[in-house]
Amino acid sequence: MTSYEQYLAYDKRPEGLPFADLENGQVVVVPGEVFCRLDINHDQLLPAEMCSNTKKFSNTGNLRAHLKSHKTIPIATTAGALSNDAKVQIKRTYDSWIAAINHAQVPYDPANSTPGPSTINTTPVKPRRQPAETAPEPAKLPVPTRKTKNGVVPNAAAMRRILGKNKTEQCEHCSQGKYKCFDPETQDICDFFRQFKTWKTDSSSELSSDDEEEEEGEEV
Repeated sequence: MTSYEQYLAYDKRPEGLPFADLENGQVVVVPGEVFCRLDINHDQLLPAEMCSNTKKFSNTGNLRAHLKSHKTIPIATTAGALSNDAKVQIKRTYDSWIAAINHAQVPYDPANSTPGPSTINTTPVKPRRQPAETAPEPAKLPVPTRKTKNGVVPNAAAMRRILGKNKTEQCEHCSQGKYKCFDPETQDICDFFRQFKTWKTDSSSELSSDDEEEEEGEEV
């Protein structure tokens, strides 16, 4: 008896059948299928639950008519005659279903190292929706510096040039709070300064070997 003949021998949906596959948002009906395997919670963040209708439909067409009654998901269509490769794949599908059914119905044997369904939940696990990936924050830019009589300070003019900002352009937060952009004292709220690494006023190690000394009181 073939796997498909064994499948048809059941009067109602046997335990162990997997949930119906979804493809491009449509439920896939395997040719010859006569039991509903739809996860009725497929569109919700709830545990997977197979359709409560376990009856055996007289043919695949009637199964399709039943699936339409769910009204929550379209049904994938198949066109034309099946290719030989498709037929082979369908046979493998029924083979895997019968194997799953047989496993679900094997009684637990303590002498067997593989527990039966009395200790293992054979209900297919519904995959959880993965959270959308968030883009990583861009790397902070090194702070250009200049020398003054008071020591090394951030070079506001160079920072403006790096970001392509003119001398009068202010970020939203600084303009609203009437602060001065690129001021180390307000670097935590300045949208422009926050694109650079945090500046420590007592650190002179940020000064690179090719930094040139500029006049104090640079216009920004």
